[in-house]
Amino acid sequence: MRHDSHDAGCKVCLQNVNLGRPLRGGVFWQNELWLLLHYTDSKDRAPLAGWLVLHAQRHVHWPATFDDAEAILFGPTLRHLSRALGAATGCDRVYNVGMGESSPHLHSHLVLRHAVDDRTKG
Repeated sequence: MRHDSHDAGCKVCLQNVNLGRPLRGGVFWQNELWLLLHYTDSKDRAPLAGWLVLHAQRHVHWPATFDDAEAILFGPTLRHLSRALGAATGCDRVYNVGMGESSPHLHSHLVLRHAVDDRTKG
């Protein structure tokens, strides 16, 4: 989906409309506010199965610049996605990380954490 705020110089905007490199694994889910896709690193590898990234459809830098709809739905969207990931993978928890240094467009990483086997603790 190409939002009216699309910035042709933003790599997240380009990913949102699939104008950069093809989206590995495709889009898992999207609506008018958010786009969810599988994370891949610079070599197009997935460092962890199930690692997802939630992009804002609108070119917005961080939560302080959300419009009302984004602000109201960001938390419930993360909660829903975290629950769905937990149910699908059996993970212990889902971390949410958003730095925004690589691109000034909100993208939140949803990273799975599986319980550590007691035999591997040291």
